[in-house]
Amino acid sequence: MATVSRVLNGTARVSDAARLRVEKAVRDLGYLPNAAARRLSLGRTQTIGIVAPHLENASTARRLRGLIDALTERGFDISLGSAETPARRARALTAVATRTRVDGIVVVSAAPTEAELRDLDERHLPVVLVDRPHPTRTWVGCDDRAGGRSATEHLVALGHRRIGFVGDAPPPGSGYTSSRRRRLGYADVVAEAGLEHDAALVVEGGWETPWTATESATRLLTLAEPPTAIVAADDLIALAVIEAARVGGLRVPDDLSVVGYDDLEVARITGLTTVHQPLEETGRHAAELVLDAIAGRRAATVVLPTSLVVRRSTAPPRRA
Repeated sequence: MATVSRVLNGTARVSDAARLRVEKAVRDLGYLPNAAARRLSLGRTQTIGIVAPHLENASTARRLRGLIDALTERGFDISLGSAETPARRARALTAVATRTRVDGIVVVSAAPTEAELRDLDERHLPVVLVDRPHPTRTWVGCDDRAGGRSATEHLVALGHRRIGFVGDAPPPGSGYTSSRRRRLGYADVVAEAGLEHDAALVVEGGWETPWTATESATRLLTLAEPPTAIVAADDLIALAVIEAARVGGLRVPDDLSVVGYDDLEVARITGLTTVHQPLEETGRHAAELVLDAIAGRRAATVVLPTSLVVRRSTAPPRRA
């Protein structure tokens, strides 16, 4: 009984084997705990607040899938707030912390200000950040700089010497920094490989929709000396780059190699070479971290590795 209680309530760690046996029994029996009784016995709301931007974004949705699945398996309810802008983020954090009453908060991709974090501290609410590195707070995410490196190293290994980067430029105050971190990895490799540093090869824009990245890609492809390869900050931007190449009469990968980032389903369908990051696993780790914090256990930051997935959108250049 104690082991079952620990698994369902997330009050202590149990072995993977024991947890899997309990979860199987729960599924087989169709067991549903009495939520009101559990809240009374635990002295908690059994609810986790989640604040996330761009809920329609595929990478956000996959992180949320892992996070929500892991929390519901532990018998927790969800209070979800949207954070499309800094103002909406602030309102969402206040709403989930006060109106709905929660035991802890997970913030996905958005970046709370230090004042917002202090306010949550004063409310004694544990906070876990996802995809948002922080020097003192618990967070979980992937090494974006390493991912940007691996994408660029792949192109250098193929023989490309003139490599562009297309990223996004989020609005001020949003705190969305993943594209910038991936660009830093790209820049590291360009410098280490002794490639010419040309500021014209780096274009960042198109935050409103990835398809506006076609304009950024077109600027690169119409340079007097265009790149033979492009690293994109995410898979949707990569597809926009491929569309710009098509419109410009270029073939991928014969005339232009393209690498994306995320490894979404669309990357597999279209044969896009990309950097895989474990999005759902990131969400599951965030759930474990916030439950650890609620239980009074020290929650340590988790940085997950990325990996390059080579498909048919990259090839050696026609001209070295």
